[in-house]
Amino acid sequence: GGDFLKKIRDSRFEALRIIAILMIVLSHFSLYGQQYRLTRGGVSLSDFLGIRLFQPVGPAGAYLFVMITGFFVGNQVIEFKKALSKGIQVWLETIFYTLIIFLIFVLSNNSFWNLKNLLMAVFPFTFRAYWFVSAYIMLTCLTPFINIVLVNINKIQWLVLIVVTTTFFSVFPIINNFVGAEANSLGILVPPYLIGAYIHKFQPRFKHIAIVFSGVMCLLLMYLLSISISLFKGAEHGKAVFVGLLPLLLAVSIFLVINNSNTYRNKIMNQLSSTVFAGYLITENVLVRPVIWKILSFKNVSNIWIADLLGLLSVCAMIFIGAFLIDKIRQYIFHFFKANKLYAKSK
Repeated sequence: GGDFLKKIRDSRFEALRIIAILMIVLSHFSLYGQQYRLTRGGVSLSDFLGIRLFQPVGPAGAYLFVMITGFFVGNQVIEFKKALSKGIQVWLETIFYTLIIFLIFVLSNNSFWNLKNLLMAVFPFTFRAYWFVSAYIMLTCLTPFINIVLVNINKIQWLVLIVVTTTFFSVFPIINNFVGAEANSLGILVPPYLIGAYIHKFQPRFKHIAIVFSGVMCLLLMYLLSISISLFKGAEHGKAVFVGLLPLLLAVSIFLVINNSNTYRNKIMNQLSSTVFAGYLITENVLVRPVIWKILSFKNVSNIWIADLLGLLSVCAMIFIGAFLIDKIRQYIFHFFKANKLYAKSK
């Protein structure tokens, strides 16, 4: 019966996966595409907000993505072999894109053909490319062992575990203690995984208005702190609040809103959801990234808010049309060469 349920997936969480990737890519638009506007000096408050507009939602998107995994996987006893094959699945998809992109760049310009670029295409994780994918695969390989703990603890112990890991991995980095986790590391993915699994098992209920209010407050607080810190310590320090506790709480509130809504099935949503990860892989590729965000820096648009609107529309187009069409081809190729057989046991 379980397989049947998997075939018609709950579109609430498929929509959430789309939202998570959108949040990540939009934050890159602010980070790589609009950051140059800060160096011009004498930026007004409104412009500063516009330049940083999407940045706080990026880490929250990453946390959401992991929460979904925790929600569906965190309460199961999983064999390591199954977890490993899931990791291989993500790895194969990533390598597919890094190699194809590498070849396209080499064909268009010979100067890209060097050993370092080739090695980065074949072993992206060894060279710290795609920190999120690397950390996600590491987490996937650890889930069988984390789950052994989760299956055997009670609600209070579970909450203590969430509080302790959140303190180590999401609070300490804010106060410049990076022993537990850096901004881009496996550590920061542990709390959202535990929280996702917790929500699935205990289905905590909060008033809808309270969840929405706390989410909005987290977002406003991030903007406020970013502005204040930037004023006193400089713009570079103003980004510190975009990782850790506040985006984690923002992700939790978005997740709870979706979890409390009614289940529905939508084929188009589920199709789209199966391809959005490609949107992240393509735009965050080390060769593609400078090109895309140079095009989408909208240097000729002086009003930052118009640039943000254009950025939002461009990112949606890239993910919902570009990545969708490209990844459908990849899925077909994987299916044709039976690449799925390599991790069929994980299905």
